[in-house]
Amino acid sequence: MDKNADLGSIKHSSPEQEVVVSARTKWANYFRIDTKRITILAMMVAMNVVMMFFSKYVLGLIPIYNFLVVEVTFFTYLIMLIVTNEFYTLIIIGICSWLRIPAVNDEWVGVLSMNIIDGIAILIIAALYRLLFKALRIDNKTKKTYVAMSIALGVGTIAIAAVAVGMNVALSLPLYNKMYGINFTGHALTVYLAVVFGFNILKFTINSLIFMALLNVLIILNNKHMR
Repeated sequence: MDKNADLGSIKHSSPEQEVVVSARTKWANYFRIDTKRITILAMMVAMNVVMMFFSKYVLGLIPIYNFLVVEVTFFTYLIMLIVTNEFYTLIIIGICSWLRIPAVNDEWVGVLSMNIIDGIAILIIAALYRLLFKALRIDNKTKKTYVAMSIALGVGTIAIAAVAVGMNVALSLPLYNKMYGINFTGHALTVYLAVVFGFNILKFTINSLIFMALLNVLIILNNKHMR
């Protein structure tokens, strides 16, 4: 800089302006979409569809409570969460959920419930992970990521199972009753809700284990290609 330059002509940003610029940059990066992100999202949609067919036609051979089938598609959403963020993950959850109707002939009430529950699950897990990652006093970043994500998935699984029970009482069962005449009352309702709780614990535990098995590779690839 020219030492003789007029200092009065130099514009200095106020702390408030710097905060605004920082916030704008943060949100711009959050919603940023580029070729790498588009490629990853397309790959995850393709993987989700493959696992959708596997869940429907392989795991579907051993249904729980006669009609509940364990879905091993949720781990693909966890991968999306790691390589993108909540916003794009929720978009893909919506696309993949409703794709089930033409792809595997699922009925719309179940698809709606799955869409909402999986979306809430991602938000719960993401929120828990962020809080834990900030709170944990672990110097090794990779180890810190593992610990924070493990706890977030464990606590999140229980919370999501409880949400699924509430979702069935408030939305799914009334819709099933209205559309298909399916109704649970008394002891049958209690048993059904207990099955729903246990089923979601099983579903999200299996998906969490698959995801954790892939996490180290995801961290390496994310640091190498997405930064």
